[in-house]
Amino acid sequence: MLSFFVMVAMLLSGIATVSVCGSERYTLPVDSLSHHERRETEFVEHVRSMVASRRFVFRPIIMQSVELGTTRDTYAYNFFFSLDGQHATVHLPFELVSMVIYTEEWDATTADYSSTLVDGSYYRILFTITREAKTWAFEIVVPLDTGEVQMAIVTAEGTMRYIGSLEPM
Repeated sequence: MLSFFVMVAMLLSGIATVSVCGSERYTLPVDSLSHHERRETEFVEHVRSMVASRRFVFRPIIMQSVELGTTRDTYAYNFFFSLDGQHATVHLPFELVSMVIYTEEWDATTADYSSTLVDGSYYRILFTITREAKTWAFEIVVPLDTGEVQMAIVTAEGTMRYIGSLEPM
């Protein structure tokens, strides 16, 4: 028992080191791998159900004006885009050609909604919103492996891109 404490003291003081042979490397147990696969499957089903139900909230982390090229972090948690069936709510920061950052806040009805699973790896959601005689085109890309959602909004004044996350309503 005393030799154990002496060995621990030597390891902590740096006098002794421990080496592990290649044959003794740690491998994940089989049940841990199946747990990982189960979590991946659950995540894919979670995304599928949100896309199919048309009920989700997009929360941006990064925004970029395509024409200006500037990338900005969006620190405010109150920025979002939500879709509830055909009803959309926009509360997002914009930076268009005027280089002025402002917030759009409005509700509208979507049209031409389509969602497609591309190569089994991501969903591509497209729809339009007409507001005050202007058409806004939306594209949302939801990868099934990382969950890093990209949203682009195309207007007559310019294009905004956002990176963020999707969560259920």
